[in-house]
Amino acid sequence: MLVLVVAHAVAALLAPALVRALDRRAFLVLALVPAAAFAWILAELPGVLAGDVPEQSVPWIPALDIAIAFRLDALAATVSLLVTGVGALVLVYCARYFSPGARGLGRFAGVLTGFAGAMLALVWSDDVFVLYVCWELTTVFSFLLVGHDAHKRAGRAAAVQALVVTAAGGLTMLVGLVVLAGGAGTTRLSELVAYYAGPAATPAALTAGVVCVLVGAITKSALVPFHFWLPSAMAAPTPVSAYLHAAAMVKAGVYLVLRLAPGLADVPPWRPLIAVLAIATLLLGGLQALRQHDLKLVLAYGTVSQLGFMVLLAGAGTRDAALAAIGLVVAHAMFKACLFLVVGVIDRRAGTRDLRELSGLGRRAPVLATAGILGAASMAGAPPLLGFVTKEGAFEAFLHDAYGDWAVPLLVLVVLGSVLTVAYSTRFVWGAFWRKPGVDAVTWSEPGPLFPAAPVVLGVAGLVAGVGVAGLAPLLTAYADTLPVSYPALLELAVVPSVGVALGLSVVALVLGFVAGLPAVSARLTARHPLAGVRAEITWRGVVHALENTSLRVTAVTQRGSLPGILTTVFAVLVLGPGLALLLSADLGEVRVDRLVDSPFQLLAAVIGAACAITATRVRRRLGAVLVVGGLGYATALFFALAGAPDVALTQALVETATLVVVVLVLRTLPRDIADRNTPRQRVRRLLVAVPVGLLMTGLGAVALAARRVPPVSAAYPTQAYDFGAGANVVNVTLVDIRAWDTMGELSVIVAAATGVASLVFLHRRSGAPPRAEGQPAVTPSTRAGGWLRSARRGDGDRVLLLEVITRLVFPTMMVVSLYFLFAGHNAPGGGFAGGLVAGLALVVRYVAGGRYELGEAVPVDAGVLLGIGLLCAGGTGLGALLLGGEVLQTAVLEADIPVLGHVKFVTSLIFDVGVYLIVIGLVLDILRSLGAELDRRRTATLRREEAPS
Repeated sequence: MLVLVVAHAVAALLAPALVRALDRRAFLVLALVPAAAFAWILAELPGVLAGDVPEQSVPWIPALDIAIAFRLDALAATVSLLVTGVGALVLVYCARYFSPGARGLGRFAGVLTGFAGAMLALVWSDDVFVLYVCWELTTVFSFLLVGHDAHKRAGRAAAVQALVVTAAGGLTMLVGLVVLAGGAGTTRLSELVAYYAGPAATPAALTAGVVCVLVGAITKSALVPFHFWLPSAMAAPTPVSAYLHAAAMVKAGVYLVLRLAPGLADVPPWRPLIAVLAIATLLLGGLQALRQHDLKLVLAYGTVSQLGFMVLLAGAGTRDAALAAIGLVVAHAMFKACLFLVVGVIDRRAGTRDLRELSGLGRRAPVLATAGILGAASMAGAPPLLGFVTKEGAFEAFLHDAYGDWAVPLLVLVVLGSVLTVAYSTRFVWGAFWRKPGVDAVTWSEPGPLFPAAPVVLGVAGLVAGVGVAGLAPLLTAYADTLPVSYPALLELAVVPSVGVALGLSVVALVLGFVAGLPAVSARLTARHPLAGVRAEITWRGVVHALENTSLRVTAVTQRGSLPGILTTVFAVLVLGPGLALLLSADLGEVRVDRLVDSPFQLLAAVIGAACAITATRVRRRLGAVLVVGGLGYATALFFALAGAPDVALTQALVETATLVVVVLVLRTLPRDIADRNTPRQRVRRLLVAVPVGLLMTGLGAVALAARRVPPVSAAYPTQAYDFGAGANVVNVTLVDIRAWDTMGELSVIVAAATGVASLVFLHRRSGAPPRAEGQPAVTPSTRAGGWLRSARRGDGDRVLLLEVITRLVFPTMMVVSLYFLFAGHNAPGGGFAGGLVAGLALVVRYVAGGRYELGEAVPVDAGVLLGIGLLCAGGTGLGALLLGGEVLQTAVLEADIPVLGHVKFVTSLIFDVGVYLIVIGLVLDILRSLGAELDRRRTATLRREEAPS
């Protein structure tokens, strides 16, 4: 099972390359991946029906008993067959939907394939946290697919709207899952449901957890009041609508309700909350569908209505309602995906989706019309299609006391919703294929056989599944039998229904719905219904606009642009919060004041640091102030060295040096002197803040040291560093092995910071190697003319020969030292971070000596490339550990006897350290090119413009 999910991920990564090689034909190759998963699920069905449920579990976070656990029971098999089957057909459809060489096709192919894998993993997940991760992955992929065309404003807005709504619902769901998992004592979904099927403890927490989980389900499945995001998402390409918004993503909420119903349906807020919201969605969606003229919007609001119907049945918590619900999920995936794909063909070949402009298409495209009519008939519940069978089952479920005393009122409303479904189904067929008086026949370009193949297959599948529902019933019944029986006579899905109330209600719905769907009647009905003017997206926009205005007002009040004012506020809160808590605390531990220093050198370092801090308040030159503050940083490094932490001291000194360089680069654009605008009163006020903050931090440090009650975990690090990480340098092994996840997070922050710095300076993209001076050839050994540096400082002002000579000698030495730190850091002071800083400082020396051209000659690559390769190395180490049988980011030791070299011992964490090394170099390079080379270029361009004759 994990192999199939990984296969989707690999296919998604390879998709851009496939599209470059095969163009749109690459979709046919990508379709093989979900098709293979579909075939595997079919092969496993006999065992699933016999009770032999395939399971797979890979430890993820053993300390929390969290594993990547997959389970293929009847419900998961049913939904995953839809995900893979419809997914394969949609990918085949894409091979003709998009034009050859379409913009962004490779990215689209990769994201769509990745979504299929994430959705498959979601359905198979048997761990609540894995379920949540896959849930949010589908949200992110949906955002990318809906906003595929970044040039369309409607697409961007719809993508953001869908992301915000579904991601917020997902976070709320996570809270509920955590509460439910905590109450059940397990994160396994199957065990959690089984636990709550019995008498549940802590009813208050259980109620809160259920409500939070349902919020996630109703946002994902677009129920009222969160239904507005789904019609807006029709800005996406039609294959996205057919897959995500008909067969897959929007079904995730229905699936979650079906999955949890056996254990949670009897919790008090479950049925009332679902019943009210689902019925409102069913009716409102149906009414809005009748008002639309765009065929995609007719189907979108119809999908909203049908989702309400499915959730209503899924949440009933009875065996018959569950059978009707899972049957409707299958039928809806078939007919709604079919209809969306039909609309895509019409849009591409007729050039419009407006049903007022389409006329006579049924005769021009009989095969396509047949597929569309089959899909619409199944949506309307016409016999003998699967939609009819499941709707009959739904009526029977309410007659069998689904929702108890609410059954009859809900049945009346469901019949009304069915009338609306038949009405907009009729409107769809009339609008898409019928001949309209006074409307010219549409211009039609005949599609090839592959383009309409997918909708034809889905339309025929709905007919075959309806006629042969007896073959489908065992799979659907296998899930339904996990819920309690509400009626002695068990429901059985059949294409030939028994004569009774349910059949009569179906006939009534078909007749009234057909009449209501006639153009003249539907226009009158939709114009008069009381919710005709209700548009939830307008409310959404109003809420977003109000939040934006509020945030602007709050920012204007709290962030006035005065850095001293902001810092004063922060420090005042610090003093009044932790400071008062420290003063009022009765137990401060055994704070020792009898030994302030361990050696006279520590006292010397303290005196140096204090002198630097005091001097920094008196210096009036910016450069002098920076250097004095740097002295305080070096004094701190001295403290670390005296405390027996040479690795930390080395890193502190290197970071301080790099910081000084960055600050000096920034100071070039500022006045030389610090403006003295502070009155004596302001200085006193700041002193009254600074002194308490200093005393507070000193006190907190002393109390923190005295508060320890148990031995520190770091006491075991020296032993663990060698046993687990095969290294003697505790600091380095901690970074690349013991706390590797923390380091990965910090690396991501560094890459984001570098990107942010570059984006603030460069207008369009990062610069690579700076351009050579206009009219000057490339530097070669023969043209260097005795210069000590490659660039010979072309165009960068006067040369300083002594500096060039020193740089020529020092640069290689510094690079060798940086490599030494990189390779020796696992057992001696150093590591990738320290080595990267030394290499970065070597580049600083090259820049100072030769300017921006010399920097370009030294590193003729884009900083973004170094950052990306570094992050790939660090992340790839985690995958490599999995391939070697370990855990993510776990160090593996490889030993071998190599001729000449002898016995070689290699630890995989070195690759992680190489990633750190490259990222640090990329960060320094980015800063040098943005704050150094780019500003130099702009200053040179300005001087040339000023010197140019007018």
